[in-house]
Amino acid sequence: MKFAVSEIALMMSNVSSMGFAHAATREEIARREYQALPLLGTLNARHLTLHTFMAENPTFFVEVLCEAFLLANRDKEQAPQPSPEARARAQVAYRLLAVMHTIPGAAEDGMLDEIKLMRWIEQVRKLAGERDRIGVADSKIGAVLAHALVDPEDKAWPQRAVRRVIENLDAKDVERGPMIERYNMRWGYSKALFEGGAQESVLADQYRGWAACSQPRWPKMARVLNAIASHWEGMPTARIYGLNRINLNRAASNAPRPKFPDDGQSDSRTDTVSG
Repeated sequence: MKFAVSEIALMMSNVSSMGFAHAATREEIARREYQALPLLGTLNARHLTLHTFMAENPTFFVEVLCEAFLLANRDKEQAPQPSPEARARAQVAYRLLAVMHTIPGAAEDGMLDEIKLMRWIEQVRKLAGERDRIGVADSKIGAVLAHALVDPEDKAWPQRAVRRVIENLDAKDVERGPMIERYNMRWGYSKALFEGGAQESVLADQYRGWAACSQPRWPKMARVLNAIASHWEGMPTARIYGLNRINLNRAASNAPRPKFPDDGQSDSRTDTVSG
């Protein structure tokens, strides 16, 4: 008999709460889900309590981040060999971050509370900076923002709250995150034998149109959107981001890498780096 991660975590919560008057809190369920993930060996489940809790609790998000990524300014020569348990935990944390699509401050209908979103981002960046992981934190923040909805007013992507966040942060790694993630989101598509680049041309036009909507008030967001469009057009993507149009999801020279690589077995959709 097979169970989803959430079902196992809920069973664990129910067992642990026997004899107590209160039900398990969201944090308790989330932490038990996290404990169960290495045992199950899968992150195919969606809508985990864990994802919601990560979007609500910047401290826990950074805990997971630190499990997945090493210190930026570590002494590589003196780094100890990880135990099998540490390696397994790092890979779980890395993949968990890769499949997090829940945006902090988002309501059930997808509308964003910009104040909550910005507060979460500021706290994540503060905590990650204190633990020497600001670069990977910014990249993962950007990847999460890539899952924003189209704005209901001007029908352009992303929502205005995200445009304002990108504009106000002025962080290149946050800007790079949506580029890589939006490319990765187009995973699993088909083409006719002699179709050529028709699909990519449509995508490029779409991103150019969105960039035009952002340009007057959010030029940084427009720059991100134009860079994505340039990729789909087959043109060299903006050099300021260090991206390669041939393999965008593996070409950012400073994109985050897993703490302990698993010999090429990591999810190919994540933003790992090739040479």
